[in-house]
Amino acid sequence: MQKDDFKTKIIAVNDFMFRLFYIYIGLFFLFLVSCAKTQATKSQTVETVDSTAVARNYDYSEKEKAPEEIAQEKILQKRIDSVCIAVRNSERLSIPERAKALDGFFTVSTCWESYDIDRDSLLTVALSSLVMSPDIVKYDLSKIFTNNNFEITHSEDNRLWAFTWSCDCAITGFNVISFLCWRDKNNKPQGYLTYFDEDNGALGYGTYIQTKLRSKKNLYLIRRDVENVAVVELTDKGINPNYPAFKTAKGYSNSFYVDHRDSFWWEFDESAQKLQIFQGADGGEIRTIFKFNGKEFVKAFERKEEN
Repeated sequence: MQKDDFKTKIIAVNDFMFRLFYIYIGLFFLFLVSCAKTQATKSQTVETVDSTAVARNYDYSEKEKAPEEIAQEKILQKRIDSVCIAVRNSERLSIPERAKALDGFFTVSTCWESYDIDRDSLLTVALSSLVMSPDIVKYDLSKIFTNNNFEITHSEDNRLWAFTWSCDCAITGFNVISFLCWRDKNNKPQGYLTYFDEDNGALGYGTYIQTKLRSKKNLYLIRRDVENVAVVELTDKGINPNYPAFKTAKGYSNSFYVDHRDSFWWEFDESAQKLQIFQGADGGEIRTIFKFNGKEFVKAFERKEEN
């Protein structure tokens, strides 16, 4: 009898242990499920926050532009596209029509760079095509443009021409950019030089034709930028931007360049063929006089005047 009671107790204990084990397994499984749900909830929350942030940023950027501003941008884009199309197909147009297309570049008062268009490069290509056209000799280059967008200077014999205009957004770091072209003895277009050429020795950021010098050669006095005076030569082959015009103690140079100081200006006496240069210096002013002898400018006088 006692043995039967003992066996019954053993069976009861074992049954309790098995039940406890299964309960433990069940609780552990529930714990794992709970952890998985928590992690999923966190991930979903993060994704929701990130999506909301992106949506807010997007909505914010869209709300920055009013409908009128968006409409204005579309109008500008259409105008820019029409100008570019006209210029790229300019060879099919007449000279006045091509000049009008070039003037169109300046009717858009916005930064072309923001539309991924290099305005000044495109303008230079179109201008070079215009001045090299055989029909251009029938027109006055200084009058074919209806607006004063180009500052045009030329020599008395109309062989050398310079065009200067305001840069788009001043992307070059300077306010103006220049283009130089010339004709042969028979007044036919011969060549051109642009700011974008690697060897543009005759050009400054702003180039202006001053006068033709008295010489057996075709020599022209030009102003480059503010503090640079230079001489270029036209030959049967084209232009010589490195003509040795200025004779100094250090040798020859095609220009007289002054590092920008307090002030710089100059004047040329046509009758005497005399160039006077004034440059500010510490406590005074340096006055230099060059005399042109038909071939070169020779320094004739230099003096520093104290204030």
